[in-house]
Formats: sequence, structure tokens, C-alpha cells
Amino acid sequence: MIQEYELGPIFVYVLDYRITFAEKILSLFYASMMDGSASIKETRARVRHFYDLTMLLRQTDVANFLSSADFYPRVQNIRRDDEELNTREKWSKFKLSAAPLFSNSSDVTARIRRIFNPDMEPFVFQPEDLPPFTEVEETIRTIGERIKQLDL
Repeated sequence: MIQEYELGPIFVYVLDYRITFAEKILSLFYASMMDGSASIKETRARVRHFYDLTMLLRQTDVANFLSSADFYPRVQNIRRDDEELNTREKWSKFKLSAAPLFSNSSDVTARIRRIFNPDMEPFVFQPEDLPPFTEVEETIRTIGERIKQLDL
């Protein structure tokens, strides 16, 4: 029956959570470094990253990764890949800590607060499945503190 209905083992490839976590941080960095209204538009387009980072950081493995020695080289390797692919070369001279998202997170998160629930509700089963926005703000603060600590 297993062979008849092809119910044998299947292989599923998944992304490494460390790469996903670092890429989402970098994507928000790039968006927040844009000028004026472009920054607002690009950051809003990435509102899901705020949700994803918050949900990921709830996981012990991810929280441990953020505080580990592996975080710095992993982020730097992804930045280098972005530069080599010529997708983010103009941002390579800036430290992540210089981004408004991390240097003035309360200003950026205030803009995101207004749109977070309306933009995210279609992606969750129940609106109450969304994390409280205070947790989103704390996530960005925690990541920003680690970035500043590492002088990234």
C-alpha cells in the first residue's frame, strides 16, 4: 500500500533559522537607511519581517544565536554576499548600528505601530495570534543592543 500510493519517505529542505534571522535584520537595515519617504515605504513593505523577527526571537535557539559568537560572522558573511551580488553595495560602508531602525528605534517603531496589526492580520488565523506590539518593539531594541555591543 505504501508503494502503491507513494507514501514512502519524503525529503524536505528548510532554511537555516540563523540565516533567515540575519537576512531579515539586514533587510530592515537596508530599508531604514533609505532617504525620507522611500525609507517609510520600504520599511512598511517589510512589516512582516518585524513579525518574523519577533516570533523567531521567542525561540531559545534563536535567542542563543543572537547572543552567540556566531552572530557577528554570520551577519558579516551575508552582507559580503549582498555586496558581491551588487544588491547592497552602497550600504557596505555603513554600520548596522547607524541605521535609524537601531539608532532611533522608537521613531521607526512608532511609524510601524500604526500599520502593524492592519497589515499583518490577513496573515494570521486569528488577530490575537499577533504578538503585542510592545514585544515587537522589545525585539528591535534587543537586536539593536546586540548590534551596538558588537559594533556591527
